[in-house]
Amino acid sequence: VGKYFMDHILLRPGVDISFSQPEVDLRLYHGLHDIAGGRMFGVMTATEALLREEELQNFRIHLVRTKPRYHRPIGSVFSALDRPVYKQEAASDDASISLHLVLEPIPNPESRLSLNPDSLDLFGQAQLNVNWQLKDRDLHNAHRAMELASLEFGRMGLGRGFGDILRDKTTWPDNLEAGRHHCGTTRMHAQAEKGVVDEHCRAHGLKNLYIAGSSVFPTIGYANPTLTIIALALRLADHLKRTYSIS
Repeated sequence: VGKYFMDHILLRPGVDISFSQPEVDLRLYHGLHDIAGGRMFGVMTATEALLREEELQNFRIHLVRTKPRYHRPIGSVFSALDRPVYKQEAASDDASISLHLVLEPIPNPESRLSLNPDSLDLFGQAQLNVNWQLKDRDLHNAHRAMELASLEFGRMGLGRGFGDILRDKTTWPDNLEAGRHHCGTTRMHAQAEKGVVDEHCRAHGLKNLYIAGSSVFPTIGYANPTLTIIALALRLADHLKRTYSIS
């Protein structure tokens, strides 16, 4: 219990794309859309084939329109040669777009929650110690995801990517943050020595203790966990009904 604590890895932004074509219409991805009474937005993701080829974890990218932080728009490079190097121009709001990364972490048994009996809360209960550890491979995955996205914008002739994660692939950028989607710590696995609950969410070794929530996730993908938690709870309810209902 407590092992495999997970949260989504966020870089907001991870990379800025300075447009060579500021008029390009990407509102499908950076705008909110009214659909069937709700509001939705699009994200960029990798195909399963690409993830397998690159051996990457799942990730998604949000596009956010912004002013350039790293560079002038590509279209101004040649005209800028005829003017003083240090002359700054007002950047258009449409001249750049930020790529915000949400990355699935690699499940890590060393990332864990534990109780600290020497530190009690207001109710006299032991407070939690949170030990969230990222692997070197997580940093590689973040770098490669941002690199692939930047290369794709370049391949389409839309712009060029700039960002700390591209310049230095050995260190996490300062804006690394967690997604506040706490998962893991009562991991699901068919074998008791490798998990806390079985495939039916029942705690190993106990007949009447079931857990339904993001704590049982073996891994967390790139999506927010709420809908998966609801689906898991409905699945467990069906199982309990079949198992314990009186005919």
